[in-house]
Amino acid sequence: MIHDSFGRVYCIDTLLAGIREFLSCFLIVDEKVVLSDPGPPCIAEEVLNSVKEIADNVDFIALSHIHVDHAGASYILAEEFDARILVHPKAAKHLINPEKLWKSSLQALGDVADIYGKPEPVDKERVIPIEDGQTIELGEDRIKAVYTPGHAVHHISYFVEGDSLLLSGESIGMLLKGKIIPTSPIPPLTIDDVFNTFKKIERLSPKKIGFCHFGFSELDDLMEKVKEKTKNWFEIAREAGNIDEFNEKLLQEDEDYRYLTEYYSRLKDQAGLIFSYPYRTVLEGILSLAKGP
Repeated sequence: MIHDSFGRVYCIDTLLAGIREFLSCFLIVDEKVVLSDPGPPCIAEEVLNSVKEIADNVDFIALSHIHVDHAGASYILAEEFDARILVHPKAAKHLINPEKLWKSSLQALGDVADIYGKPEPVDKERVIPIEDGQTIELGEDRIKAVYTPGHAVHHISYFVEGDSLLLSGESIGMLLKGKIIPTSPIPPLTIDDVFNTFKKIERLSPKKIGFCHFGFSELDDLMEKVKEKTKNWFEIAREAGNIDEFNEKLLQEDEDYRYLTEYYSRLKDQAGLIFSYPYRTVLEGILSLAKGP
């Protein structure tokens, strides 16, 4: 479903598990058309239909990272549109052979991985490894790859230069229901990697940010909020004995986290699992790094 637009960029609500405004992908429409972070296999048809409302074809699929909830549908849509896939060099082999990725997805996500669906191999001829600072000309505009580790060692954000829009993937965090919460760092990355990424984004000075979770946002004081919250979460994690205690302390001390946890826990069936179980991976990462070796 087309949710919103900014300049030549459209935000698509993927309606993952029927949830509105939880998981988005983005379509950049120029002489060359780019689909960014198409989501998991289970919503490929929804994304396909939404794309066809705006464009007849897709030339590039630009992946911020290859976690199955953001990249799993790539093999379907690349075949449908005969598209090339832009991805960080470290991640390219896992698109071509996703078995290891799928095993780690099952371990990290449990039953949620089965909701998302198993990714299938991508033809290696479709995969274009893209480096930090590399640009892709689209016609009137172009996109620049910006290496933004924190959530994943292979994480790339895409700066749409003419619109001054950063498609940030999960490099900043989630912005759901107006509430921002961290999604980084996940080991082996560190808090230094996260704050270096924040500084890099601030130097770009984008007019808007596009979040995979969810949609467009003004920059305003967003980066200050996420930096402060990330620091606070590390302080809370250092005092927590285990992940359950960390979760409980966050519920007590962070209004945004409490609101989102309660909101998504009220959803039924598959939708109720989508936020809570996968998000433990973020909590585990922060907790392990806060505790040190």
